[in-house]
Amino acid sequence: MFSPQHHQARFGGAQKVVLIVLAAVGGLALLGCLSCGGLAWFGWSAGMEAIATEVRSKYGDNPAIQEHIGEIEGFSMNFTKSQQAREEYGNDDVLLFDISGPKGSGELIIERQRGTKGFSGAILRTENGEEFDLD
Repeated sequence: MFSPQHHQARFGGAQKVVLIVLAAVGGLALLGCLSCGGLAWFGWSAGMEAIATEVRSKYGDNPAIQEHIGEIEGFSMNFTKSQQAREEYGNDDVLLFDISGPKGSGELIIERQRGTKGFSGAILRTENGEEFDLD
């Protein structure tokens, strides 16, 4: 006759080993995914920071930025608005940065030069909707 105690005694040890092996494999897989994701995020962040630094140094002293924004205090890439700007301009090489300073805030829209690290154009869009060509 079948009894739960007999079942546990017969299969308990093997089930525990299988469970431990599965948990270890699952844990290693999770650790691997987190490590790869962390490295990818670090690489992406470092790349975006390098682009932001280059854009800021190239356009920070532009007369239109100095007049409408002032000395740059806030500067960060906006991924959602970058996608919207790509659609607006019909160009996949467009990046949009939120920019702010003591005189105001706005958006800095940059067109990357394909195949190089340079930029082929930039527009400052102020908070009241005015646009200024920076190149």
